Amino acid sequence: MTLLDDTLELLSNEYRRNIMYHMKESEEENFAYTDITEALVEDGYVSEEEADRFGVQMAHLHLPKMEESGLIEQDRRSEEVRYLPNEKVESLLEDIKKYDQHSEF
Repeated sequence: MTLLDDTLELLSNEYRRNIMYHMKESEEENFAYTDITEALVEDGYVSEEEADRFGVQMAHLHLPKMEESGLIEQDRRSEEVRYLPNEKVESLLEDIKKYDQHSEF
């Protein structure tokens, strides 16, 4: 697979896109796992009922994939994430967001 394929696969998941939207739009560089989950609940991307399940999935599935792609660094002991901005990925993410506002094609 190419870098583009890897990036598109990473961004193909709605939860990962929403995590990226949150981190990109924030003025912060470092995020606690719980802060990310709470922000996605507040924004309506994750329901209150699924917040705990999402937090586990985020820690064990989504964040490791994002870290492997070089978009974040994480400290699993402190449950913190550091966002590593990537201009090309952010540009692609902005293009995807135009279609990602719960609209139909």
